[in-house]
Amino acid sequence: MVNKETVAAKDNLFIRFIPYGVTLLYIEIAIIMFVTALVAGKLFAVIFGFILTGFLTWNILGIHQKKEVNRLVQLYIMDIHVALSVVYFLNFLFTSIKLVEMDFYIIISRGLLLAFEIPAIYFLTRDDVKGKFK
Repeated sequence: MVNKETVAAKDNLFIRFIPYGVTLLYIEIAIIMFVTALVAGKLFAVIFGFILTGFLTWNILGIHQKKEVNRLVQLYIMDIHVALSVVYFLNFLFTSIKLVEMDFYIIISRGLLLAFEIPAIYFLTRDDVKGKFK
């Protein structure tokens, strides 16, 4: 038999952990800035990085304060990121393209994010968790 108090305690612990896990997305912002610098120049990359960092910081603070709009924004971000990461992993596994050192860092960071995001998507879409956000 499952103890409901133990499950509730684990749920509360995971709710409190979500804003800290989301901070791993700052690694993705650094990767985006690097690629943007190659494509559009350093100035645009820095400006774009500041905008993304401000948006992510606003979102993390909102999740910490349990705001519904930030829960929905985070679900949208994670949904896109999981799809992107899965495609990146499949490309890594099934192609014979020579990888550089940065590719391994990207694979490791996306793997860490996937380990967090998949349970977080499941958890943030549960009805009892939705009720805790306002």
